[in-house]
Amino acid sequence: MPDAQRDPLLDVPVDPDAREDLVDEAFLDRIYDGQRHLEHLRNHPLLGPDRHAATERIRAVAAVLQEIPDDLASADLFRLAGDLSLEAGHGEAVDRYLRGAAAARRKGDFRCERDLHLRACRAVARMRGAESARGFFQELGKRDPEPCPITFALTCADIDPSTARENLEEALQLLTDPARAHERLMALEDLAEAYLAGKEPSRAIDVLKQALKLAEQWADQGRAGHAHALMATIHLTTGRPEASLPHLEAAFAGAIEEDDDLLTVVHGTVLCGLYLDRERWSDAEPVARRILASAERRGNWIGVADAALAWSATFVGQDRASAAVAVVGRTLLTLRQQNAHAAAALLHARLGELRAVMGDEAFDLVLRRVLAALGSAT
Repeated sequence: MPDAQRDPLLDVPVDPDAREDLVDEAFLDRIYDGQRHLEHLRNHPLLGPDRHAATERIRAVAAVLQEIPDDLASADLFRLAGDLSLEAGHGEAVDRYLRGAAAARRKGDFRCERDLHLRACRAVARMRGAESARGFFQELGKRDPEPCPITFALTCADIDPSTARENLEEALQLLTDPARAHERLMALEDLAEAYLAGKEPSRAIDVLKQALKLAEQWADQGRAGHAHALMATIHLTTGRPEASLPHLEAAFAGAIEEDDDLLTVVHGTVLCGLYLDRERWSDAEPVARRILASAERRGNWIGVADAALAWSATFVGQDRASAAVAVVGRTLLTLRQQNAHAAAALLHARLGELRAVMGDEAFDLVLRRVLAALGSAT
């Protein structure tokens, strides 16, 4: 284990008189691993192709943190863990920021303490609403000069939506450190929302293009997909569905790349609908299949039924009603096994429509074959 004047994971000097024979070597190994993870996290934003690896690094350091008291812990760790929790929408973000602020205060780092208090205030505003955070914000008060101008401007944007645009623009002027690229991207997304609230969709698109460029620079497919999704939504809500298609396709691809079943269903459902409206059957079919698989993994049985309906529509559009019956019949059996009665009712109605299209005799013949095949498969 290399020598160091001050341990980067702990906020106390290393004791030169410590007796090595009394130290748990396995614990030292975990501390050393935690040091390396934390040093990497300090110098990298929560962006990039290894964003999931960043999550694992924070978990590894947090596991070490559970073995040591808070008064020895690094404020950096609490900040990083809080940032990750806030992005994921987890309530423990506030607790992690406040514990980090306490650690910074014990060390006498009052600028870091204020930064973490402001981050905690932002987390309250984002998760519980601006009104819930105003009392906390008033306690923190204004400073002249402000030691944390970026975090203060971002906090003001969350506390007072009426000034969000001005505060976000101010923060973005200052957010130039590559290590804060994650905060810059989030501020760009927030500024786009502020422009939309002011009925300026073209400016929102321009800002989201900056967010997309930043995400692509860091090779972060998930964040790039989110920017694409926001642009697609703007185009759809302003009556430009054709312009939304490439963004929806990119958002759907990003969700698959990130292995995010929820976003795969969300983006894929809209994309598939646009394909069906344009009778692009061969494009809609693989999207519907992927939606069905993702919805099934999530136990979203209405989503499964909707995907089966879309998939069957691609076959009907290609005059392949028999294949549509096979898809609906197979999915219907799955829904029955899951006791998903509401979702199953949607497919029962679809079978009635297919019977009307095919005629009773042809429909019954195909359905018997489908049920026989499913029975032999099980």
